[in-house]
Amino acid sequence: MNDLMLRKGKNDLLKEFNSMSSLLESVMDNFFTPLSIPEHIEKFSWAKGLESSRDKENGKYFLYADFPGVKKEDITIEVKDRVLSIKGLREKKSGKVKSSERRYDLILPDDLISEKCEAKLEDGVLTLEFPLIKEEDSRIKIEVK
Repeated sequence: MNDLMLRKGKNDLLKEFNSMSSLLESVMDNFFTPLSIPEHIEKFSWAKGLESSRDKENGKYFLYADFPGVKKEDITIEVKDRVLSIKGLREKKSGKVKSSERRYDLILPDDLISEKCEAKLEDGVLTLEFPLIKEEDSRIKIEVK
């Protein structure tokens, strides 16, 4: 009986090891590229504090980022070449000044309009709202000559 339990335990450990190995391989493959959303948000624990949702009915894409204790004037949001960079700086002034920074760099999905992004900070959660490109807007009519 103990021998059977040991073998089962070893198989479970081997499965866990293989799972962790493939996850580590995926992380290393993407180490020097910005985080792509939404595929990676749910997979990696280091993306905690980020959530995304898509409202196709109303044509909107939402990204939520946790910035507890950060004031809106201490948050910078930039988009360059479809890479969204969000940075928030929090300073604590108790005796010695301490500061901490939270930063996210993400590749935006192709089907949203980053130029029309709206951002608001409420209760430590930054909400970014992007309009989605409508299917008919993404089609280009080409005239035949």
